[in-house]
Amino acid sequence: MHGSWKTSGETLLAHDGEDRFIVNQLASMHVDRHGIGDTLTLDGQSDTDYYEIHTAGSQSADPQNYVINVLDTGAKDNGVDELKILGFDSGANGIGQAADDIFLLRAMTGIPSEASESPAFVALLHGTLEQAMAGTSPAQVERINYDANLNGRLSVHGLGGNDYFAVDDTSTIATLDGGAGDDSFQIGQLFGSQRSLGANLASSDVFGTVATTRGYLSRGNSAPLVAEGGSGNDVFQVYSNQAALRLEGNSGDDLFVVRAFALAETHADGSIVTDAAGVAIRKAGSSTAATEVLNGGEGNDFIQYNINAPVSIDGGTGFDKVVVLGTEFGDNFVITDQGVFGAGLNVSYANIELLEVDG
Repeated sequence: MHGSWKTSGETLLAHDGEDRFIVNQLASMHVDRHGIGDTLTLDGQSDTDYYEIHTAGSQSADPQNYVINVLDTGAKDNGVDELKILGFDSGANGIGQAADDIFLLRAMTGIPSEASESPAFVALLHGTLEQAMAGTSPAQVERINYDANLNGRLSVHGLGGNDYFAVDDTSTIATLDGGAGDDSFQIGQLFGSQRSLGANLASSDVFGTVATTRGYLSRGNSAPLVAEGGSGNDVFQVYSNQAALRLEGNSGDDLFVVRAFALAETHADGSIVTDAAGVAIRKAGSSTAATEVLNGGEGNDFIQYNINAPVSIDGGTGFDKVVVLGTEFGDNFVITDQGVFGAGLNVSYANIELLEVDG
């Protein structure tokens, strides 16, 4: 192994060149889930470098807790650096245990004790999906931090099992591969409050959201992203995507849901303005080209939407359905044989059997 690696403050250097780092089910380290404590840092430096990290899986009987920093300090125009993260495949050991993995992708403000540019992370959560949704997952987390210097591609592979991918933000081109099983992909999530220190996040883990009439919406992805369902009946839900998004159902009967959101009025502190009944008040006024759109609904009022980048859907084989959901206001949609446009959405599709547009 060339390049450099550092753990607990130690740095070892070797000759540069094309480097390959493989980390296979790293044992637990003395570090909290925010990266404070002992960490493993991988740095391939110049030229093309490959990083491959095998997790123990969300259903491991012995949950691991560690933080790995993948920080390639070579020049961005010197080589193509790639990071591959793999879940657990029950077929690999013949035991047949559950292999449902849960991945969370999210941006962060900084990597503790490290210099970084547009940092983000991929975390493998332990326990069940129900625990993850309720916020009661085990404290152990397998977390991999990276930044924009990963100039090739980030790929996350669920392998076998019914895997779940939740994406709040990314900072490099990425591929999510569900593999075999009935997998679910959630691009952009809604929260009941801003994702600030008040939400019990570490200062390095704070990330931005936009205020909508349904809650605080994360960005989804800030760099192009491809989500592949693989075999099985997969579900793709898109709440927000701030860069191009490609959804591929592959084989099986797949469901694609793309939802529009109206922006809400906010107070100076970013909290959402509500009426006497506690209902969020939609944002008024004309639009700006970068983040909002002017779209007439019923009457003479304006609606400002959360604007998504284009979403391209390929259903693949099987019976595939696309659902486009509007807001609670008067939305205008244009529907053609190639896509649905309007309410801040730009959705094109191929190889689907059923289209539903719900206002």
